[in-house]
This record gives sequence, structure tokens and C-alpha cells, in this order.
Amino acid sequence: ETFSSSKQKPVDVGISFIQKSLFIEDSLPDLLSRSSGSHRDVEDEELTRIFVMIPRSFSEEDVKETFKVYRDIEYAIIIRNKTTGESKGLGYVRFHKPSQAAKAIENCDKTFRAILAGPRTKNASADNDYFMQVLFVVLSVFSPVGKMAMQLVAAQMMSMVWNGPSGAQLMKTSAGYTAAPVPQKARVQTDVDLPPLKKLVASDSVVKERLFVIFNPSPLPVDVLEDVFCRFGTLMEVYLVPGRNVGYIKYADRKPAYDAIALLHGKVINGIKMKVMLADPPKEESHKRQRTY
Repeated sequence: ETFSSSKQKPVDVGISFIQKSLFIEDSLPDLLSRSSGSHRDVEDEELTRIFVMIPRSFSEEDVKETFKVYRDIEYAIIIRNKTTGESKGLGYVRFHKPSQAAKAIENCDKTFRAILAGPRTKNASADNDYFMQVLFVVLSVFSPVGKMAMQLVAAQMMSMVWNGPSGAQLMKTSAGYTAAPVPQKARVQTDVDLPPLKKLVASDSVVKERLFVIFNPSPLPVDVLEDVFCRFGTLMEVYLVPGRNVGYIKYADRKPAYDAIALLHGKVINGIKMKVMLADPPKEESHKRQRTY
């Protein structure tokens, strides 16, 4: 099968191939497809809901008991076979704060294969959402570096799209024709007046503040994000959530995080618009009612 590079992006072609090659037998339970009834928006849900592998013997209460160490759980759902009602060994846990979801992903037992789950939107298929999340978990199971590899490939493809030449340009030399040198763009392209570069701090430093970043239309590479967010000082780590237009930034001090929000929220870097926000929302959200099932 052939395709025109001007009409289809490599990432789109890869996802299309995977979707045609794999088949998920059962759909999500009706519980996941119905409207939530909550006034919390989709963007908030995308940052607070995690997808996990669990023992098939686990009940919803077992899941809550396991993850309550990371604080306020809004709900836990086990994905079950629609015909038999048996657990598929997969589930969702939603926390009240994005920082709690981040801590659960970072610190829970690695056998849970925790990742951020996608939001439940009216325009998205529940089956597709389930399919993609199972795919990420399967890749991480069969390859110890599955998540890291996916993150690296996505970042490298983004770098190629941004920095790579639009096409081969040949010039004549005494030895024949050779590719003409193509001037490379600076790694960071933006009209934002960025501060000077600063060194990252040790990744095992105490986290004082986390930022979540939402990218549109796709994530920036990790090296570009480090280049941008290190300039405010005490940057510990940049993490991209595999398969999502979401990442989070860890700082060893609060002021650099606030400075990054003030300068970068809503700004465009290398053609990508970023929403930059605190992982812990303001305490005024505490009046929101808890969802029950």
C-alpha cells in the first residue's frame, strides 16, 4: 500500500496499521460509556484518571484499598466481560487531583502498569479508547522499555517533522551530484522571550511543584521541553504520557513553576500551543461533589 506524504503523517499511518492488525473482542462495560453527569470538564478527567492492570480476583474495593495511599479516590471501575461479568484484569481509578494521579503512576507497584487514561468524550469511541490503552499496556508488558521506546519514537518523529528537510535537494560537484546542506532551525522556535538556560537538578530531589502541560496538536520532544522549562531553574524531570498530548514537569522549588506558567501558558513553541497549569488545582474546587456508582 502506498500513500502520499503530503496527505498522511507517519504517526497516522502507524496508528491506522495497528488498528487494522489487532482486534479487541469485548467492548467497555456500559458503565464506562454513559455520561458522567459531573461538571468537571474533560481536560480535568484526562489528568486525574489512570488505567491499570490488576489481579482478576480484585474487586472495586480492593482497587480503592490499594490506591488510597495516593489520597482522594473519586471512583474505581473494573472492566468486565459483558457476557460473563468476569474481570478482564484491567480497570480505571480516578483521583480528585492530577498530582495524585501522577504520584500513583510514579510510585505504585510496576505490575499495575499504570498510565494516564484518556477522557470519555461524546465524540470518541469507548472501544477505541479501551483498545489504545490496552495496546500501551501490552507493549509495556512484552518489552521492559515499551513505554520509554514509544515516548522516544514519538519525540524523534516530532523532531524530524520540525527540523528535517522538506525534500532532497541535489547540487552538482566535481564528484557528481550530492545532497545540498540544509540549514537546521534552532531547536526552540518561539516569539517568547525565554530566560537563559539553567542546569537541571538531581531527579531524586524532593518535588515541590508539578505542572501539567497539554499540547495542541501534538507533544513536543522531551529535549525541547527540557530546553524550555529548565530556564526557570530547579527543573527535575520532564515526562510525556505515551499516546496522549499530555506531559508533566517536576520542579524542586515552587517559584520556577509559577514563573513557567506565567510566561508559557497559552504560548506556541515550535508550532505547538501549550496549556501550562498546576497539577494541584486551587483549593476552591473542594466543593465539587463526589461521583458515586
